[in-house]
Amino acid sequence: EELSSSSSNLAEPTTQILKFHGSYQQDNRDNRAPGKEKDYSFFLRTRSPAGIMTAQLYLTLDELSDKYGNGTLRATTRETFQIHGIVKKNLKTVMTGIIKSLGS
Repeated sequence: EELSSSSSNLAEPTTQILKFHGSYQQDNRDNRAPGKEKDYSFFLRTRSPAGIMTAQLYLTLDELSDKYGNGTLRATTRETFQIHGIVKKNLKTVMTGIIKSLGS
């Protein structure tokens, strides 16, 4: 329900639940104008045991980052990938795409 609301952010209890599943809400202070609402976006961190993933999952992550994120797919020192810049209305779509490609 909360993902379909018109606000650009999520309530704190929902944010805590999403953190457990690898999604984090962020405020882009560089884009925020004085006196305006915060500029929220999300990033998703995948889980890749031992850093191993299928080629199909990588291609899906790359496509999702271009289509719904800010165009960057970041490899981390924790052997995972992160997609940054996802707006709230696209969060469910991105999660669904990852799950359909057998990612987590």
